[in-house]
Amino acid sequence: MHLTTVDLDEQGRLRAPGSGHTVPGDRIAEHLARHLRVPDEVTDLYVYVHGWQTAPPAAARRASLLLAPAQELHAARPALYPGPEKWTPAASSVAAYGRGWHRPGRTPTSAARSPRTSC
Repeated sequence: MHLTTVDLDEQGRLRAPGSGHTVPGDRIAEHLARHLRVPDEVTDLYVYVHGWQTAPPAAARRASLLLAPAQELHAARPALYPGPEKWTPAASSVAAYGRGWHRPGRTPTSAARSPRTSC
């Protein structure tokens, strides 16, 4: 499964991965186009939005758990989803981090390197 992460600060502003700096409003579209890439083969995108009290590794696990029932259903009964020939899901985790994760030297993308791709 392809998993991307979008990090927001306590005011809901987009944060650059690794640095924790806020992305200026006039550069958000450019930033997302550059960092939030969904592979061409992805047919369905599931978005998991969680709060600032969810640690990055837990968020990645929960996003995967969100997708698990859909994957199981598709494997068991693919005829129920008569879409593309090959169903390829992906998930995006939108993380709103507050003071608990925004500490010097600890950004959401550096706090944990779980099986995810930071945007």
